[in-house]
Amino acid sequence: DYKSFFKSEMAYRKAGGYPPYNYLIALIFYGRNKDVVNDDAHLFLNKLVGDFKVLGPSELLKISDQYRTRIIMKGKSLDEMREVVRIAFNTSSLKSKLKIDINPLLLD
Repeated sequence: DYKSFFKSEMAYRKAGGYPPYNYLIALIFYGRNKDVVNDDAHLFLNKLVGDFKVLGPSELLKISDQYRTRIIMKGKSLDEMREVVRIAFNTSSLKSKLKIDINPLLLD
């Protein structure tokens, strides 16, 4: 029944620090050169400092000849995380492309 599912799902989300109890930002670096993608992700990672958790970088499956690496940020202040990402992006010279997904519905 729905009420039981909802109650157990919310308990799971609270224990894991998932929305709506925390915010997530997924940063996906992608490009045709695996080393460039991984280097960009690691350099960007060093700029992600604040009152939040950072998971990764983690290599994802290659899609359409694009290597992908993901960093996940998890925290209570979406504004703080967005500002840190904005500053990191503006002070980086990325050679790969970057997709930013705020509160992603799926983590592939």
